[in-house]
Amino acid sequence: MKKCGPDQVLLFHLGHLNKVLYKRANRYFTASGLPIRVEQLPVLMILHHKGRQSQQDLAFELGRDKASVQRTVQFLHKHDYIRIEADPHDGRKNMVNLTEHGCMISARVQALIIRIDKILFSAIAGKEKEKLIGLMDKLTKRIENFKPIG
Repeated sequence: MKKCGPDQVLLFHLGHLNKVLYKRANRYFTASGLPIRVEQLPVLMILHHKGRQSQQDLAFELGRDKASVQRTVQFLHKHDYIRIEADPHDGRKNMVNLTEHGCMISARVQALIIRIDKILFSAIAGKEKEKLIGLMDKLTKRIENFKPIG
């Protein structure tokens, strides 16, 4: 069997890239006066783009467990970015939506995300960017359809 080190394995490269990107982006948000973490952005951005959602729908769309979404929702609620209301049609469900403050913050976050994206992609040419995004999409589809061996 051929030996390969971590520097030759896609899983390790992607894990390292993710770690470095999240760490730097979190610092960037903090330096910009936003007490938010990259891990919390998907919930904030879904509410920004789609409006009112149930916590269950957020968990399903993000592919995250309900407890993880609950922690994010509580953080965002604590900072007055979202409000939590009982669903008028089903009292067992919580619905979440951005507050006025949350709308302002999510717009700032979106602008920072675009700025970070420009910084990252300034390291590669336009054609390389297109190719990279295409390759990442191809890998994502492959990973989504991956069947365990054995």
